[in-house]
Amino acid sequence: DVKHPFTGKAHRPTLICFYDGRSRMPVGLSIMPTENTDNISEALADAVRTLGKFPEAVILDNGRAFKAKHFTESNEFYDSGLAGIYERYGIITHFTKPYNSQSKPIESFFNQLNERFSKMLPTYLGNSISNKVPRLKRNEKLHIAAYEKQVGNWLPTIPEVVNAIKRWSIEIYGKESHGGLRKG
Repeated sequence: DVKHPFTGKAHRPTLICFYDGRSRMPVGLSIMPTENTDNISEALADAVRTLGKFPEAVILDNGRAFKAKHFTESNEFYDSGLAGIYERYGIITHFTKPYNSQSKPIESFFNQLNERFSKMLPTYLGNSISNKVPRLKRNEKLHIAAYEKQVGNWLPTIPEVVNAIKRWSIEIYGKESHGGLRKG
């Protein structure tokens, strides 16, 4: 959970990440209350700032927001200024196969982020219903009391979480060797 930017209440946001396949590093991040074109545009802009250039190609999820006209409008509309952002900046787009995590190189990073970063946050909820934390299960009064004593009403803000993920990515994840990378 993080603090919702408008309501201030506990909220589970959406993380969008652009991941460099060559270096195996996240290069663009955005966290917002919902997945939408602004969220994806912000992550792409962060990737461009990090890389210092536009990526040559991107592999995108099949989510509705990723396929929005904002990003993918066809060639014939270019002259009217309605071409998609990717086409406008010469970025080749590929979409992953639906329901196939092996077609998403970023999935291994997300697994590491969950196992080694997210679980360390006191407001961690779990990554699925079957893996939810004990305080969210029925009749876990001891866990709830310990959570409330440790955390109280504190919630991290979205900028705090983005900065923490970036620091973890560079200082810990980025200094490890990653399978499939050539040395030298």
